Amino acid sequence: MKPEPGYSVLDPVRVIRGNGACLEGGLASLVAVEARFKSADRGGTRIILTGLPDNILRETRARLPAALGQGGVHLPIGELFINLAPATRPKAGGLLDLALALTIAGALGLIAVTELERTLCLGELDLGGGVRPCAGGLYAARAAVAAGLTQVIAPTETAGRCAWIAGLKVIPVETLGDALDHLADVRRIKPLRHRPPPTPAVSPEGSLDEVRGQAEAKEALALSAAGGHPLLMVGPPGAGKSLLARRLARLLPPLSLPERLDLLARADCEPLNHPSASGPNPIQARPFRAPHHTTSHAGLVGGGREAGAGEVSLSHRGVLFLDELPEFKRDALEALREPMETGRILISRASVRIEHPARFLLVAAMNPCPCGYQGHPRRRCSCGNGAIQRYQNRISGPLFDRLDLVVQLAPSSLDDLAGTTVSGPREAELLERMTLARKMRRVRRQKLANARLGATELDRWVPVRGPLGKLLARAANERALSARAIQSVRRVARTVADLEGCDECKAEHLALALLHRPRDPCPLPQTQMR
Repeated sequence: MKPEPGYSVLDPVRVIRGNGACLEGGLASLVAVEARFKSADRGGTRIILTGLPDNILRETRARLPAALGQGGVHLPIGELFINLAPATRPKAGGLLDLALALTIAGALGLIAVTELERTLCLGELDLGGGVRPCAGGLYAARAAVAAGLTQVIAPTETAGRCAWIAGLKVIPVETLGDALDHLADVRRIKPLRHRPPPTPAVSPEGSLDEVRGQAEAKEALALSAAGGHPLLMVGPPGAGKSLLARRLARLLPPLSLPERLDLLARADCEPLNHPSASGPNPIQARPFRAPHHTTSHAGLVGGGREAGAGEVSLSHRGVLFLDELPEFKRDALEALREPMETGRILISRASVRIEHPARFLLVAAMNPCPCGYQGHPRRRCSCGNGAIQRYQNRISGPLFDRLDLVVQLAPSSLDDLAGTTVSGPREAELLERMTLARKMRRVRRQKLANARLGATELDRWVPVRGPLGKLLARAANERALSARAIQSVRRVARTVADLEGCDECKAEHLALALLHRPRDPCPLPQTQMR
């Protein structure tokens, strides 16, 4: 390839800038690639790479000359200085290979550098000059749009995903030579046409109608799904707590386009989820994560040496189900308090600081006591009062205060299990009420879920006056409700009214919300809830 007209590789001051990306803490972040070539009279080509590269990136100094040679670029004698900015942040992975190669070609005057500066280059190079897909391409493409870049050059499979993003010209390439020819105007490649991502399928879990009995729990699920309220289910073993939790996703609203892109971009950052490993659409429904109670603090909220995502982030836009809640480690449970309110979690380490999204719906389940049968109508509890109190005290007051809904389950009757009687609403009926609740929110032009309403919105849509105000004042005084609990009850009351299609939030709606917030911080199931 010939140098760009008017440019000399002997120019020692010209710095060429390109754009790439690397994985950091399970997410992709943009990296500026700067290159400058200084010619020499003797010796070979010396490549100097700075900017805290990891071992994989250091190996590119041996891989890049071979890949460039396959693309028709032979490095002249001299020193090639390459810097990865920002210099203070460690860089890792092979996603930067294509950006490095094209920036080197720009430093040699072989391609149009003006177009290169507004282009994100993604892909790993092999020795034959081929471009391989890498994890994190879709996430990096979204960051490129936010940074003002207008074009992406990526391997065909990665480019297909990047085409889901509007406002971005996506150029698919199979080899490094294809990218060089495109940027040098030798052979322009037609951009991919923008198209929305595939629509996810319905939750694969069985129908809610398969859970026999538990009418009150199904109503609580509807409240949780309609308003995004955290839910705690308390009941004996075998009452159906896990079955109910796994079917909650069927009541949640369909993923919007921004939500689908958000989930797809995060899934694309996982090496096992990029196209070459799992096909074009790894997201089939809202995430449902159910970590075991032995999960560590880092496993639940994130951490480790690379500040990777934990279960709270992997359940972003979906459901986080914590079964046997008191059995989780206390420090892990307490770490849930911040992301439950903010929807984000910040992981800081000595060399990295990553903020992961964590907008999840918490659903938890627990037994009322260690043996599980406190308050059971037919079985006797073998636990002493002290053991019961210690077991329930594993859930702190501040964490319990953040749970908007608490439902107490009793064992289903034989008639319910045999199907001879129908107890509680059908799934189709609940879905109709979900649709009605979403319609009520649209009429109010409300963008946030009810569980996230602030004081201003609550004053507008759940005013404390009349019978509702009197009931709330009496409940707050008798139960010593905290300020958070008072606002939580108002939010749940708004959801109750939405499910009934009522514009005005009334005292009866607040009364039902109060039924789902027991007096005691650690609730005990009543002997009979049926």
